[in-house]
Amino acid sequence: MTTELEAVTAGPYRETLEQLLVAMRGNQRLSGDSSLVWVRRLIGLERSGSVVALNVCTDDRQALFANPAGGEPLQGRAVDRRVYLARADGVGPLRIVDSEFARVESC
Repeated sequence: MTTELEAVTAGPYRETLEQLLVAMRGNQRLSGDSSLVWVRRLIGLERSGSVVALNVCTDDRQALFANPAGGEPLQGRAVDRRVYLARADGVGPLRIVDSEFARVESC
């Protein structure tokens, strides 16, 4: 977990992210870029006490990732995410407190 991720995450989401990062250790990027295609506000959605919800689409299809099982590298994917943000105890900066995602063909 980097200090940058610690600064923008909180609660159970951070704990889940830490577990995911450990599980993905063998899946590093080998080449290519990621693109943040768009960010949109989702009005009226709330989860885990959030005050803001965003829809974010990233495109990693031009990237190759190490295959943790060995063999040929894995092709990146496009991912559509919903990210929920809240303030710790109602004060301070917004932090990601929950998220959900789906792999998509393109953004």
